[in-house]
Amino acid sequence: MADEPAELALTEVEEKSKEEEDEGSEVRDEKDEAKPKFQSPADPRHLEALSNRYPACCRIEAAEHRAISFAQLQDVVNYSLTSSTCWDLDTPHGPWALTHYDIMKWLVTPSTQAHQCSFTELVAAGAQSAEVYVSHCFGQPARDMLECLQQQSRTRLLGDAFFWIWAYAHQHGQSFVPESLHDSDAFQAMKASQWVLLPLGMSSLFSRTWCLIEVTLAVVELQKPLDMVAFALEGPVVLTQSLTEVECRMESKLQGTGFREKNRREETFPADVLTAALDIAIERSDAVSKMDRNRLLHKLLEEQGVDLAAVALNRYFERVNVKLRGLFASMMWLPMVESEKLPRNALAECVKANVSNDSLIVNLCASKVDDAHLSLLAGSMHNHLSRVDLNFCMCSKLTGKGVEDLCRHMPQKLKTLKLNFKQLGQKLETSQKSIPFDTCGHSDGCCAIGSDIYFGFTLVGRVYGHPLSA
Repeated sequence: MADEPAELALTEVEEKSKEEEDEGSEVRDEKDEAKPKFQSPADPRHLEALSNRYPACCRIEAAEHRAISFAQLQDVVNYSLTSSTCWDLDTPHGPWALTHYDIMKWLVTPSTQAHQCSFTELVAAGAQSAEVYVSHCFGQPARDMLECLQQQSRTRLLGDAFFWIWAYAHQHGQSFVPESLHDSDAFQAMKASQWVLLPLGMSSLFSRTWCLIEVTLAVVELQKPLDMVAFALEGPVVLTQSLTEVECRMESKLQGTGFREKNRREETFPADVLTAALDIAIERSDAVSKMDRNRLLHKLLEEQGVDLAAVALNRYFERVNVKLRGLFASMMWLPMVESEKLPRNALAECVKANVSNDSLIVNLCASKVDDAHLSLLAGSMHNHLSRVDLNFCMCSKLTGKGVEDLCRHMPQKLKTLKLNFKQLGQKLETSQKSIPFDTCGHSDGCCAIGSDIYFGFTLVGRVYGHPLSA
């Protein structure tokens, strides 16, 4: 009974707060109704407002220097959210659901048309070199993408970084489909960028033609490191291919701490948003129109030297699909172990099918990995692997049986092997004094690790049919 007055007081405060909020909402609605409504992006009053806001143009010839800073992008999104109450949008939705389709139609296209320039040239004082290449879906809420970019900047300590985004770097009047993918503005920006970012947000990029081509060119071909950002309950989480600069410094000071920090940072990544990546089919992907999709896919084939008349196109597309599925699957080991939401067998199959990748590098430091996961790893190894690097530091659920099973499945052509079993916190019992590695057909192709694997054991070395150094 003693708590009732406090509860009553709290209820009264909440009701008063709600009344004030409702009053504020009514005031905002009245102000919005007072604002002029523009029937189309070509409305003279709308064009005048844009001309006053973006009066001058700074010419930037090189496409890779037409990146937009986070502060500039934030200003664009905030202005669009505020102004959208005056826009006669095609589909009625609240301003927080504003997409880049809306921003392109109502802000970017009409403001750049008069100057025949990119939007970046309206807000920049000079060249702005690309640091991060962003592959995004136009249908994604603009605010979601902004949060994804901000989280990557925080994670990598980029500060007010420069992001190359097609919507803002593309010059008005140019075709969406370039004459040559490898001579396009986008490809020049990919080469100049340090990272590629996929802001998954609340939508999937894995079914978009241009996004899949961007990843093929930038990550598969140019080997640019890939970051993905998606929303968990506590906010956006970044999944990276490698350690960040801070994590690298931690790892150099004390082995294991950098990888442990990476896995701690990524452990809440929403694994379910990655499921679609295991079933990528670029030939069935979506674009603005089927004509655009077909033109993009034909250019991709032509520039890979494919004779469109002589080759079964589906066979080539499947080779592209296998590489993309394998790429994304290789980043899913930790989300799969931590969440159990990803299809295990499909993940392992996608990794194994990608025979063009001769390395298997998996970091599961301080994770919940167990013998069943080791069995999946063993099943994901194809016979053409030449390098295997597996980090199980501080993984307390492993047993000697799981380790033995993993080692027995090492590929025949393996040349470089690194297995980290440090700080397991327990003694791993094995059933034999040596675990055989059938490498290069040498009779002495084995690794003698003793009858037991003890706490702190690390196996590092090169396999040429000779024992590795422990």
